[in-house]
Amino acid sequence: FFTLCVFIFIKKESDFWIYSLLQSAGYIGAGLVGQYLLIKKYKLKFIFLPYKIIVNTIKTNSSIFINQFVPTLYNNTSTFLLGILGTAQLVGIYQAILTIVNLIVTLIEILSRVFFPFLNRKKDAFQWYKNMMLITISVLIIGVLAFNKVIFWYLNVNYDNAFWILLILAIGLFGYTLYNIFGLNYFIVHRQDKLVMKNTLFASVLGFILAYPLIHFYSVLGAAINLSLARCVMGGGLYYKFFRTKK
Repeated sequence: FFTLCVFIFIKKESDFWIYSLLQSAGYIGAGLVGQYLLIKKYKLKFIFLPYKIIVNTIKTNSSIFINQFVPTLYNNTSTFLLGILGTAQLVGIYQAILTIVNLIVTLIEILSRVFFPFLNRKKDAFQWYKNMMLITISVLIIGVLAFNKVIFWYLNVNYDNAFWILLILAIGLFGYTLYNIFGLNYFIVHRQDKLVMKNTLFASVLGFILAYPLIHFYSVLGAAINLSLARCVMGGGLYYKFFRTKK
């Protein structure tokens, strides 16, 4: 619904505010529908939880929270620094190409979360799931690179290094997929949350530290390199740990 509304209502530059409105409305609408289903279909009721249960839940699930939150260190820092060290045009180009890449990121996240409860019940299906995800991301990366001219035409991107930015960000998709395969749907399924947390912290801090020098010397290409490097380190680190446990 959100995607359709973007194409229907946003017609010119001055309509930029509608994007934020639709995005907020989408989250609020999904939240209200979710609450309605919980109350109407599943007969759940709101209750006040005791303080001790809240504190205990936060403590026991802090590693999951860190895994979800800390990657914003390298995700947002690259764009922020590019805006300071580069130009508005470069930020626009980077964000436009990143939007296409993040569509695939969203698809990978959806697949990972869909299979998470299934793999909790049937851990022996992990090998099948891993192969399916690797084939899926390979096809998506090849497809995006093969149709790069169509993508740049649609985004109205005329920049000499646009393909290289897309290629670098596409490589990062592979690392991000490895993170979802081995992090969310293997180590977390096997209750090794802290191992994933340490790996995520290392990759995120590395991306945060390298953001300034990479963007300072390589501009928009540096921003793409930093994001993909952090994702590859995050995914590659978990693959290495998986490989060691199976050795």
